[in-house]
Amino acid sequence: MKHIGRLVIGALIFLVFFILLIFLSGAGCLGISSPETNATQQGKIPGTGGIHSETSTAIPTINAQWQVGPEELPHEERFAAAIGSFDETYIGSMDCSNKSETFETNYTYFSGAERGTISYQLVPVKYVRDTTEVPFPDDILNATIEPASFTAEPYHRYTSHVRITVGPNVTGFISPSRFWNPTFPFYLKVQRDAGNVSEANDWVQAAKLCAFIPGLGSLMRSSPGFDLNTQENLSLRVGEKVSLPLTVRDFGGGLREEYFEIPGMLKGDDYSFPIKSEELAPFPPGMTVSVEPLQILGRSFRTYDMNLVIETTRDVQQGTYNFPLVLCYRNLASPVSASGKYPFENTRYCDTSTSFEVNVIP
Repeated sequence: MKHIGRLVIGALIFLVFFILLIFLSGAGCLGISSPETNATQQGKIPGTGGIHSETSTAIPTINAQWQVGPEELPHEERFAAAIGSFDETYIGSMDCSNKSETFETNYTYFSGAERGTISYQLVPVKYVRDTTEVPFPDDILNATIEPASFTAEPYHRYTSHVRITVGPNVTGFISPSRFWNPTFPFYLKVQRDAGNVSEANDWVQAAKLCAFIPGLGSLMRSSPGFDLNTQENLSLRVGEKVSLPLTVRDFGGGLREEYFEIPGMLKGDDYSFPIKSEELAPFPPGMTVSVEPLQILGRSFRTYDMNLVIETTRDVQQGTYNFPLVLCYRNLASPVSASGKYPFENTRYCDTSTSFEVNVIP
């Protein structure tokens, strides 16, 4: 019954997300612009780190909102290793017309403890999560990242601007039996002093949506999810300790801080979400439940393995106990806006949950 309830909740959340996407697209809140420009002859532009077809569109001046300079990180929020991600995984529109459109976002790079020369290369690939370069699509007039090279000082944050222009006469379609959305995935290869920086490589996909399909929805999904690999009846003895594998799956959303909460014990087999205080009881005496590690640094299209740890003492009573497991996260804050615990936003989101059952036996 609780599985059916969560499916219904999930469907409602998906519906609300879709309606919100339509609203944001119309309001220009997805970092989308759609200038109608005249095609001009231009080749590859030196220093932009992008790839251009022989026929390209004149690039408009970068808006002030994209102009972000390097920023030194506070001591308490420095990453030892270099890391980076796009601010948005999906950039696009729900405009099915045949006009040319330009989609924009930022890429954020944290330099870590080492100084070095950083270079970016934005290349087309078959699909998101693929790293094999393919021929440049004829329907893309330009795909650039600026700046594409710079000298990074230790413990700094650097922001580059990404612009992808989809050429004219690029449209999808939808019919009773078929549909097609023009999608264009790109992979960002990051190098420091000619060496690969694996934790800074990332994907972005430009798209013109005519039909909303689940596959593309996963790319646009901002909330992480998880797989809890428990058996149907998890049992442990009094005084025993067990560790269960737990996998977090990140979709879109960029760099974020993720952590778990187990707010108490469920009074019944089912619960609402968000969980109400009246649905919870204190932890049973003699039992502790935790996640190791409790906090991770999540990035788009990665999975992270950790453990759900359950331990009992001789004081625990035999019986069956149900617990909720909530996955919370804080997104990366914009460098031009105030944040709570830099570099992440003060606002936290706890919109993913599951539950697990524990049987304590003699």
